[in-house]
Amino acid sequence: MGQINKMEVWNQLERMRTLVGKCEGRTKSAGISAIDHIVRAKALIEIDPQMACFRAICAEEEAATSLLASIKGQGYPQSELIHLYSHPNKAAVIIFVAAVIDWFHKRFIADGLHFGTPRLMFTDEPGRKAIELLLPLLGTDKAVHPRPPLDVRVENGATLQDMIGESVQLKLKQTLASEIKGAISVKANQRNLLLYASDKNLPGLIAKPEQYVINQAGIVNALLTAVGMVDPWCKPNYPHSEVVKSAVLEFVRIMRAVDASRKRNPAPTT
Repeated sequence: MGQINKMEVWNQLERMRTLVGKCEGRTKSAGISAIDHIVRAKALIEIDPQMACFRAICAEEEAATSLLASIKGQGYPQSELIHLYSHPNKAAVIIFVAAVIDWFHKRFIADGLHFGTPRLMFTDEPGRKAIELLLPLLGTDKAVHPRPPLDVRVENGATLQDMIGESVQLKLKQTLASEIKGAISVKANQRNLLLYASDKNLPGLIAKPEQYVINQAGIVNALLTAVGMVDPWCKPNYPHSEVVKSAVLEFVRIMRAVDASRKRNPAPTT
């Protein structure tokens, strides 16, 4: 997550509470639950660091569930193949979101020819609290405001599915699959470490619990930011976002590959 401004993260999460409070169903309840978990994790660090870290893990899972529930609720193609109760699906979300952000930056920002650094802002544009994306046009005082924020399109016969797929598949061949499998294993091991005694030891503790909780708060904030860029910008007033549509198709494909790999090479139990 890089360097995290602690105060900014906690302030942002309180604004996210208002945003997800206007969502519906599992998107709303899981989003609020994520914020409650991470706020209570912060309060527990001094008196019960084990439960603080466990709540921080739950917070990430609930934030991932909120995002996936929004995507499924809006009926994005193949979103019915995403399982809200799947720990692997939830563990993979933040890694995949980071991969798509990396693609977006390289495709639209890194050349430095057209756009400056993107900005995210709260807005009431869709009739409720939401997050919009501003792409400053270099050399001007203007910015592009995609509607929905992630409805970026391409020309010359190319498709975002091809572009995202090529970029993410390249990363998949390099590190993405192992990162996702590693994240699934790490989260499972962390839960076991925090909750259960072994033959020789009492439940353990994650190193640097305060740092762990603030990092988890940053992840929760990132996932709920994605909710704010997807859920309020929905049909019938707005079309499906092209970036989200393509990302969902790629996420489903990659999770199939990861699941198949895990079945061939199961991780050792702890």
